[in-house]
Amino acid sequence: MKALAFILTLLLSVAAHARQPADKGYAPVNGLKMYYEVHGSGDPIVLVHGSFMTITSNWNGWIDEFAKSRKVIAIEMQGHGRTADIDRDFAYESLADDVAALLDHLKIPSADVLGYSMGGGVALQCAIRHPEKFRKVVSISAVFRHDGWVKEALDVFPMMSADMFKGSPIETEYKKLSPTPEKFAAFIPRVLAMDQKHYDFGADKLKATKAPIFFIHGDADGVRLDHIAEMFRIKGEEIMGDMRPRSKSRLAIIPDTTHVTLIYRPSTIVPMVNDFLGASAAAQPAAPKQAVEEKQVTKPLPVHYLEIVTPSVNETCDALAKAHGVMFGEPVLELGNARTADLKGGWKIGVRAPMRTAEQPVIRPYVLVDDINAVLKAAEAAGGKIALPGMEIPGHGTCAIYVLGGIDHGLWQLAPKP
Repeated sequence: MKALAFILTLLLSVAAHARQPADKGYAPVNGLKMYYEVHGSGDPIVLVHGSFMTITSNWNGWIDEFAKSRKVIAIEMQGHGRTADIDRDFAYESLADDVAALLDHLKIPSADVLGYSMGGGVALQCAIRHPEKFRKVVSISAVFRHDGWVKEALDVFPMMSADMFKGSPIETEYKKLSPTPEKFAAFIPRVLAMDQKHYDFGADKLKATKAPIFFIHGDADGVRLDHIAEMFRIKGEEIMGDMRPRSKSRLAIIPDTTHVTLIYRPSTIVPMVNDFLGASAAAQPAAPKQAVEEKQVTKPLPVHYLEIVTPSVNETCDALAKAHGVMFGEPVLELGNARTADLKGGWKIGVRAPMRTAEQPVIRPYVLVDDINAVLKAAEAAGGKIALPGMEIPGHGTCAIYVLGGIDHGLWQLAPKP
């Protein structure tokens, strides 16, 4: 237990961030006077700290990076830091309601939210309880059910007490910032009580959330690996991303990283989070992005033709025939002399050799669209490069290719029926 106490004190053994907030204050929310700071400008993101932590201890190095391109709203939850405790049990649901109420107080209609540990659970509840207010969610080393923690962690929770932190930076920070510095001994068990009881946010509720979720974990962070996989399956499924559209949710496992040391990885995590959240409205045209997203959301993107470019055409066809029970025909001139096979669902797979020396082997799915020119225009506006403009293939329709994010995206529009 002494070793655990020492590790936990590392959470506050950091230098304070140098950036001064553009705004700070106390918001009256749900009976609390919640302390908050605002840094930077741009699309808003709320940072929700972990248990026993404060803005200073949790987000050293994080705020400066996020504030380069976003409005960062850092908060201190019930009983933490400068926010006084109230006569209310700690619960993920009520803490999420506090975050939503803070946005109302700041007159911010919607924001992204990132939470660590306890804050990650709060961020998940923000998506569940307030879908209209939270656009995207980042959950760092959190669970949605009590048994998501490894047994080793669950066994430790009941053994923890305020005495473990006596003389530690956690106690020092509490007594320095809290409006009630004399209540540290009562503060620790009140926070711990939330994780000592069984809770379950509900897999069905998590699945029903509208916001994409980025689950970030260390490979030794105390969360069961099968629980991490369960959360991502709920939001992200298990698919072959080259074959059909991927989920907008994401998963990252940071190697050689524990629950505590995740906090010291902003240089690794912040760029991934920024990529997930997307550029600010000033850096990326909103309309093209919205057009692409609407096309993905309102209509599925079925693969019509899967093209495989390889110098080993016959060997590849033989292997696919044996593995999937399909039959490849003779080369089709109009498809670059590809040997094709019909697959269930009405789509085809074609295997052809490179048509020029510089052409590299590739697997390229062509998704079926109604208006190929409109999709190309939207893709180009969103930053894509047109590699092959719409090209009519007699008897087959029209195909095109654009490159976005270093990936080839094929499009296919069927010829109108006579």
